[in-house]
Amino acid sequence: MNIQLEKHDDLNLTVIISLGKEDYQEKVEKEVKRIQKSANIKGFRPGKAPMGMVQKLYGKGILAEEIQNIASDTMNKYIQDEKLDILGYPIASTRVESEIDIEGSENFKFAFDLGMAPQFELSISSKDQLEQFDIAVSEKEVTEDINYSRKRHGKMFDVETSEDEDIIYAGVTELDEAGNVLDGGVSDKSISFVASMIEDKKSEEVCFGQKSWRRDCGQHQNHTQQQRNSHF
Repeated sequence: MNIQLEKHDDLNLTVIISLGKEDYQEKVEKEVKRIQKSANIKGFRPGKAPMGMVQKLYGKGILAEEIQNIASDTMNKYIQDEKLDILGYPIASTRVESEIDIEGSENFKFAFDLGMAPQFELSISSKDQLEQFDIAVSEKEVTEDINYSRKRHGKMFDVETSEDEDIIYAGVTELDEAGNVLDGGVSDKSISFVASMIEDKKSEEVCFGQKSWRRDCGQHQNHTQQQRNSHF
């Protein structure tokens, strides 16, 4: 195995990992043997197929998986050993081409691009002055935040009548001006909404205080089911 580092600038590196047969052969053979023990191949009892046949059927796939794992593990270990301060994760290189010819080669090359964290120093002394903000939080804001948390984490349960903070689940069908189903319009589409978000007053009046039955809501046919967040 060979590992090369190409530095493009202070923030961009490419790590090239080259693998030879000696780096992966033992793992590949071990995996082929493991599969042979349970392989169900036509003409042979389970686990009794010849090693050569198992190798022919599964060898390439096993090889591809093993060299990918080795390259990934090697890349992660290299980052740790070299203490590279990277941003994000290594990605397949766009600067150096990888060479992974499973069918025609026993040697493989994986290239990874890395983005380095920029280095900088903070020059702060006792002469520097920073402004400190004293933020006053009102009782109203605290109460509103608590109520918001209750709504987010409260238990959902079915209710008989809809109210302004309920979530309403509905199936809507678009109607024409005469109140008939509109040809090519929305048909029995499932939607959900918070009742208090309705801006149209007419639709608001229709949706508030209703039970789970079918009725007109604007130009939509709604079948509503309400659920409410409980307070803890």
